[in-house]
Amino acid sequence: MVKAVNKLILEINNTENEYFERAVFYIRPEMAARGNLREKAREYLSEVAGDFGIKKQKKRIIPTVLTIIITAVLSAGAGVLIIVLL
Repeated sequence: MVKAVNKLILEINNTENEYFERAVFYIRPEMAARGNLREKAREYLSEVAGDFGIKKQKKRIIPTVLTIIITAVLSAGAGVLIIVLL
């Protein structure tokens, strides 16, 4: 079976981002007449790339904080144990 589809597609090959090489946008039919599609696509890409970088940083920070908390709790427990045993 052959299905004919008429879609307006915007492809950006140079995203100017270290994470993404290429982006493909499928344009909504009611928005196809607007002239600023390329500008909106670049704006969206910069937002997405910003979010991507923040999420990556948060993943690095959480294990460090967790390690500090666990170390502090274990040290306090060891100190209490030593005092009790003396």
